[in-house]
Amino acid sequence: MPVDNLQNTSHRFSDVAEEPCIMLAPIEGFNIQPLVALEKATEPLHNIVPRLHTFVHVAKQRAKHPADGLSVDESASIALYTMEWEPHTESLYYILNKTLRNKDRKSLKEWFLYLKLIFTALSRLSSVNVTVYRGVKDIIESEHEKYKVGERLVWWGFSSCSTSRQISEDDHFLGQTGIRTLFIIDCMKGKDIRNHSYFKKENELLLLPATQIAVIRYEQQE
Repeated sequence: MPVDNLQNTSHRFSDVAEEPCIMLAPIEGFNIQPLVALEKATEPLHNIVPRLHTFVHVAKQRAKHPADGLSVDESASIALYTMEWEPHTESLYYILNKTLRNKDRKSLKEWFLYLKLIFTALSRLSSVNVTVYRGVKDIIESEHEKYKVGERLVWWGFSSCSTSRQISEDDHFLGQTGIRTLFIIDCMKGKDIRNHSYFKKENELLLLPATQIAVIRYEQQE
């Protein structure tokens, strides 16, 4: 698929439906890895993420002049995460988040170098406390059962949110028919990645893996 056809879609924001919302073993091991270039960090992933070499190259080219004091490789690691190509299930973010949600922590080993790089990049960005939004369509009824008022849950994947409610309520994310859910999140220590995202107009803020969620209110509208 041509790089020009990278998709600006809602899947990265709506994959909250894939969260098991249960306690898993902590994510450990990546923090003791060396900090290496993006090409080196993604070498173990080429048999896991299709066409990865092409998108690593694009991410590095887009990050030639990084903001916020990040290195080229640090900024590019974030850009690579935000890229989405067809089918979206072959995108790096999708496969990574699926692995982070897997109770078998051994499956994360190939990701350690990349996790070290992207976590280092995110640690250099200021943490923000702000209200963010995730618009999700077609969540089945059983998913709603997870989010009862008073429940405390864990999201194990990286969570893409927008600081703009208008963007999250756009038809591109919520559609016009069927079951539509808008998560309104008063987040702590979110990471504003707009300066490094491949799609800068989404006002994207990233919640880190193992973020704990407390459900304080649920409203249903006809």
